Amino acid sequence: MRRNSTHKQTLIAFVLFVGLYIYESLASMWIWLPPFIGVCFILFLRFDKEDNVYGFLAILWGVALIEAQNNLPLGMVFGLFLFLSWFVVSRIQIILSTLRTARIVYVILTYVSFYIMLSLFDAFMGSAITPSIWIVFYYISIEILIVIFL
Repeated sequence: MRRNSTHKQTLIAFVLFVGLYIYESLASMWIWLPPFIGVCFILFLRFDKEDNVYGFLAILWGVALIEAQNNLPLGMVFGLFLFLSWFVVSRIQIILSTLRTARIVYVILTYVSFYIMLSLFDAFMGSAITPSIWIVFYYISIEILIVIFL
């Protein structure tokens, strides 16, 4: 007889969201903590592939929290995630066969795309929300270290 794993998935998703909430609150205060955009993208892909609705919703709420904490337009990061997952990830999966290398490429791709998107947004809207390129490189290196062990 098999047990129902819905309660376990709900609890894990709740703990994931609470963890993201606490971390993003701390990351918004200290510039040296990365916002985990690359990690969230990898979890976004994982939960989408596994059809884990609760985990997927926790990541969506976490992405909304990232956008709110960093003063980004609502839906910008989610739109980036959708674009990358629909048009880019399938091509990368054809080229790369190892999961760890693909995860590293996903983190780099997410941050580079995010930086380009923010630069375009700044150019068209006249805002100043694009971070320094050195901070982006720092975030990429920290998140690569995290993703290797994820």
